[in-house]
Amino acid sequence: MGMRWDDGLDDVPWRELFGPEGGAEVVAALRELAEEGANGDRVYEALEDHDNDYWYAESYNQPIGFRPEALYAMRFLAGIAADPSGIGSTAALEVVESMIDQALDRPTMTGDELDAYVDALRAEVEVIRPLLEEAHRLGCAGIYGVPALLAGIDTGHLMGGAYEHRWRGVARPLVDSATDRLTILGDLLVTHERTGLTFRSTHDGTPVHDFRFPARAADRPHLTVDDLVWYDRMSVRPFVDGDGPGVLTVDLGDRNPRLWRLDGTTWREIFLRRPGLPLRPSAWKVRDTATLGGECYIRYRDGVTVRFGARTGEPSGVPSRAPLPLTADRYEANGRTFVLRREYGQVERVDAETGESAGSLNSVGYAFASCVYRVGDRPYLAVTGLRQLHRFDAVTGEEVGPPLFGHRRHVRDVTSAVVDGRPQLYSADGVTVRRWDAETGTPWPAPPPS
Repeated sequence: MGMRWDDGLDDVPWRELFGPEGGAEVVAALRELAEEGANGDRVYEALEDHDNDYWYAESYNQPIGFRPEALYAMRFLAGIAADPSGIGSTAALEVVESMIDQALDRPTMTGDELDAYVDALRAEVEVIRPLLEEAHRLGCAGIYGVPALLAGIDTGHLMGGAYEHRWRGVARPLVDSATDRLTILGDLLVTHERTGLTFRSTHDGTPVHDFRFPARAADRPHLTVDDLVWYDRMSVRPFVDGDGPGVLTVDLGDRNPRLWRLDGTTWREIFLRRPGLPLRPSAWKVRDTATLGGECYIRYRDGVTVRFGARTGEPSGVPSRAPLPLTADRYEANGRTFVLRREYGQVERVDAETGESAGSLNSVGYAFASCVYRVGDRPYLAVTGLRQLHRFDAVTGEEVGPPLFGHRRHVRDVTSAVVDGRPQLYSADGVTVRRWDAETGTPWPAPPPS
């Protein structure tokens, strides 16, 4: 393309940007990648943001955050990727792809600063676009591949992370919470967090009740407190009935199903003991759980389902081999019942009676979650797609309205509730929970257009 990858390299004030040692390391890492074809690890180490905790991104194999100053290195990395020699090309492109797909939330940045960073990142991508296209022409593949990478940038799902300009300074997260799973229970939003559950108001996210995971330190003295939090978090199912909130838990190893009921401000623990004759240890292991109509359902490894009263924990009825009540997303349309099935990052509508597919939903990016909501009498579906939410007509499968921007990490869950007579969507990315008017896409707390 008539230029070397390091044209202008000495003109960048690396020492001022990264400090004397950091600046020298960035330049050395770039040269090593270009001249020796290293794997890029040294570049990652020099450019990554080590001042903030990106535990969530790491746990889900999403690229962690980079220092804002790393943007100055993108054009040199793109130049390495477009070098006809091919030395370091693939590794350089993979670093660029990670910088485009990085986790953006930083506790040390304000919302305005994060929006400005997203804008700067997008502007830099436009500068290096010709280099990326040349890298593709020369056969450099990377992780996404340049055509898919550029298409993701153009559609916005790889560069999402800032609200549309009209919502900047207006929209904000409903809750700051390290949650990857949400549950709606009436007028309560439950956030599943690292140390327990928080039952919140669907209106403004205010905490109403807390349930902390029990740590069995006496049984596992070799584990730290943080280990115990995750070690005991095997299966957790919150519910609400006429007696208020409850939680159904199963310990690690699929053992010890327990019912927890709120008694004032404390949680009362009830062990759910399977009735009948002594059984092999494997038969006591839990396969799945459900709650419905004031009862807890435990399905064991040997195929037997036992019902327990959700108030007392006492067995009710006769153990049977009946399947658990279906709790998957389901909806009625044109006289048929459909359920949503997620597989390999895609969401498919399936006839609940025949098992026949009614078609997949073309969500942009990997779909971690989906939910059903209604506008009037018509069902709609919300599906996650990397940093966006997509809305679909549940009858036709066609996308409705533009994708919803705002998350700065990959969206892990979405659920819905009706608040003040309007359907709302709640989405979680492991750092924040955001709320949207489902019909208009208006982010909270901006009022939907009248």
